[in-house]
Amino acid sequence: MINHEPVLLKETIQKLKIKEDGIYVDATLGLGGHSEAILKKIKKGKLIAIDQDLDALNFSKNKLKGYKNIIFIHGNFRDLKDYLIKLKIEKIDGIIYDLGTSYYQLTDIGRGFSYKAKDILLDMRMDQKNQKLTASIILNTYPEEKLLYIFKRYAEEKLAKKLVEEIINYRKDTKILFNHQLNEIIAKVKIYNKKKNRFKNIYQGLRIEVNNEIDAIEKSLLQAADILNKNGRIIVITFHSLEDRIVKDIFFKFKDLKEETEYQIIKNFRTLKTIYPSKGEIEKNNSSRSSRMRVLEKIR
Repeated sequence: MINHEPVLLKETIQKLKIKEDGIYVDATLGLGGHSEAILKKIKKGKLIAIDQDLDALNFSKNKLKGYKNIIFIHGNFRDLKDYLIKLKIEKIDGIIYDLGTSYYQLTDIGRGFSYKAKDILLDMRMDQKNQKLTASIILNTYPEEKLLYIFKRYAEEKLAKKLVEEIINYRKDTKILFNHQLNEIIAKVKIYNKKKNRFKNIYQGLRIEVNNEIDAIEKSLLQAADILNKNGRIIVITFHSLEDRIVKDIFFKFKDLKEETEYQIIKNFRTLKTIYPSKGEIEKNNSSRSSRMRVLEKIR
């Protein structure tokens, strides 16, 4: 496993408005880049770091072993409130979600995320210890309508119907177990395009379904908004349009929430301007090019 440059790190720390005695959550610990930057700012505070990937968690435990005010949790951020209840924490001052897939996950052949290397088993589980569903199970057992839903909604694939027909035909004779088999199917449906990778969005769609990512994001953000202290902020970094739309819709619903009192109409939340990586960051870290940051603040 290698270290990596956290995306929008400077902007994350700036927008969190960190208090040195505050309680913060890194809902997607990963390799610990954002967490380490937060820990440097909270001398008297506390950080709860969550990740469902045990390899990432163990790596970051070792990386951050010099800090005593961090609590590590192996689990999915969909259960955010449950974790905090067990820790007797009722309110938090900020939370960060970095929804990108780590470089080491994409390149680790044992994880099954890559469409590049040959003969990789189609796994795609973030939590290989507790999760049962894999990408190969989906491709070999899901009925046509469920496959269509995945590739239309999660992969946003225009040729989803044709792709699903090819998958159904292929699996009649041979189980789809390896990435080169899926690549062969995709290549039959989508022509080569030098400017746009024809495999990436299909693998994305499968990964989202395997890990039930959309449901987890929605549930966790609703919980996070509820437990924020006044002036607390939720920061979400997304890397593709589907996740960004979901986060945007949830944030704007909160922004539009109002309470009418005897004297006035009061808003409880506000959204901040969307933030994109600078030209300098993109040049330094090309994987940041598709990222964007959304911020929700509780003002009452």
